[in-house]
Amino acid sequence: REIIPQYNKWEIEQEYPETLEQALRPSEEKSFFDVKALEDMLLQVQSPLKDFDGFDTHNGLVRAYKPPILGRKYIIFTDPSMGIEDPFVTVVMDAVTGEGVCTATGMIPATQVVAIHDQLVRNYNNAYNTGEVNAQAGQSFVDGITSMNTPNQAPRRSVEGKIIPSKKGWITAQPLREKSLADLKEAVRTQLITIHDRDCIEAFRCFMVERVVDQTGKVKTKSVGKAHDDWIMAWAGAWQIRKY
Repeated sequence: REIIPQYNKWEIEQEYPETLEQALRPSEEKSFFDVKALEDMLLQVQSPLKDFDGFDTHNGLVRAYKPPILGRKYIIFTDPSMGIEDPFVTVVMDAVTGEGVCTATGMIPATQVVAIHDQLVRNYNNAYNTGEVNAQAGQSFVDGITSMNTPNQAPRRSVEGKIIPSKKGWITAQPLREKSLADLKEAVRTQLITIHDRDCIEAFRCFMVERVVDQTGKVKTKSVGKAHDDWIMAWAGAWQIRKY
């Protein structure tokens, strides 16, 4: 009688939870991804393989959940970092099933991320691959995989999907970021992807956005809160290049 008429649904959820579980759960009203779908994904969480012949886990940074299958196609996308403020994230996805068969993450500079990315590409059947080229970390990463001749690199594409000649690495700024996030949101809702990494699912659950209007009048999606978007953008990138 007193609360419902005075507050929005998200305010009630945040300020007046009915149970301890509700109090600890990320806001369904503010969460970008479908919270129920993510809770269902928790049932698919697995421990990384302990004995993985031929794989260097780089002191636990690489988390392999399924070994590569001969003849199977894989997708790899890396969101690099300088290893100072945020971690890098690499996602290895089965191109047919959408299953995340391997991930890698940690606070290391882009020059070291290159070696992990290149190793995973070659281990997973020369996976179709690229990474985010934004800022210093991104440029250092793309320069690194180019100098290592990492096979099967995806070309840069516009938001319409057209190849941008002689360019490598994806610039995940607007409007491509907007489209990538929207496509990933739908893939999560319909459970077209399978995530085995608990840290990844938790990052998805804590990812919140707000819609803002820029100076040109365009509506954009802006991340809010303190959570990093590395897991989200690595998956969003993998889901985009899967089309090609």
